[in-house]
Amino acid sequence: PGSSLLAVTERNGSVHIYDTRKLHHDSSKSSELHTFPLKPSVVEACIFSPASHHLVAATTSNGMAELSVWNWQKEDSEKFLYPAHTGPIYSLAVQTDGRRLASGGSDAIVGLWDVDSMVCTHTITRCTKFTRSVAFSHDSRLIASSSEDDGIDLASAETGELVGKVMLGRRGGADEIAFHPK
Repeated sequence: PGSSLLAVTERNGSVHIYDTRKLHHDSSKSSELHTFPLKPSVVEACIFSPASHHLVAATTSNGMAELSVWNWQKEDSEKFLYPAHTGPIYSLAVQTDGRRLASGGSDAIVGLWDVDSMVCTHTITRCTKFTRSVAFSHDSRLIASSSEDDGIDLASAETGELVGKVMLGRRGGADEIAFHPK
């Protein structure tokens, strides 16, 4: 709450941090605070950690996806890599209580990660087509995922067990999903 920082990923393997309070109408002036080159990896997604000290980036190198984690406030911070998916990660979400991270990607798997240990504790494997979007409910109890499959999968954020499915009025999944914040 109250933050003015914006993380921007580029497919060229860079993550940029901007301070939106310092935006200028003159596009030749930048409000960029930091740039983090993650080459040779491709960066698909990036989010701030719950405490906001770290960035978590979904990176792909040689066809395999990893979660790259580093303290964005330090220019020379060590980057920690965690093998994550067998293909690109398209979506990341963090619980509002900060305990879990969800990753969804081209391998049709949703990974549920313990943030403190950065261990994938559960996987959701009910989908057969790539995962487009993942989202946690405001109370951190549910995880929703959308893929190219019909409907939206709703699961326990604790275990990944199926809670239910939201069927859409058309075939296929949704591009983006989000829970209401309250």
